[in-house]
Amino acid sequence: MTVREDVLSFLRDPLKFAEGVDEQSSELWLDALDDIALPLGISVGRRLGAAQEDAWRKLATHRLGLILGPPGTGKTFALSWMAVSYLLARRNAGLPCRVLLTGFTINSIGNLL
Repeated sequence: MTVREDVLSFLRDPLKFAEGVDEQSSELWLDALDDIALPLGISVGRRLGAAQEDAWRKLATHRLGLILGPPGTGKTFALSWMAVSYLLARRNAGLPCRVLLTGFTINSIGNLL
């Protein structure tokens, strides 16, 4: 599927798009957490919190998710780990990867980048 087709699919029916994750991608999502993010977080002293890890696991069966919370709860931190770890997991598996991250403010997007 092309990027254009993905975007159109999302815009036409976001709920259907969200449920369209395949088993391999779901497994790689969890591998990204267990094999990349958690060990690296320990080694650099920046571990994910229990709620962040729980959110990560719950997103494994969806192609998109919404992360909400008050300032200072680690949304940007968790999303950054999710994007980079999933990218690395797919790269390690020899697969291409596209990740779309957005936010409500230009500052939130800048922080993610």
